[in-house]
Amino acid sequence: MEKSFLKLIDGSFSRTVLPSLITIEIVKNKIQLKHYCLLKAKFLFEEGGSKVNENKLYSGLQSSYSSVIPAIMYFENIPIGIVNSNFNSEKSAMINMLFIDNTFRSNGYGKLLLAWYIAELQKISVDIYLFFSPSNIPAQRLYSRLGFKKIEEWKMVV
Repeated sequence: MEKSFLKLIDGSFSRTVLPSLITIEIVKNKIQLKHYCLLKAKFLFEEGGSKVNENKLYSGLQSSYSSVIPAIMYFENIPIGIVNSNFNSEKSAMINMLFIDNTFRSNGYGKLLLAWYIAELQKISVDIYLFFSPSNIPAQRLYSRLGFKKIEEWKMVV
């Protein structure tokens, strides 16, 4: 599957004021991790077409999830979105997944979740990168509006 790499060029994000029905948190307990795995299984199904067992995801991530800094978005305590970074250092971070449940799309939740998450990553990393499928035109527009620009390659700097 082809991926495009983007770098955040024009953007400094501060903590976003969330609507009253929305909460976003870095995953830090087993319940949040189970919700995260449920949504990640949906994401993987949409991306690749094969079913993934969320319990297997949960088992595999229990000891390592904090290294990808997963975040979860809730609407009235219902998990609706996730985002994570597969690499983080003081110099750079790579966002590798943003997902909003299909029922809640086209309401600005993806933009809200990503802006919140970028603000979190900017506390620890100077440069923010992401990759995505170029066939995902709505994602491409979102990333562009938030200040991401296409780059040809990404070099991991530790």
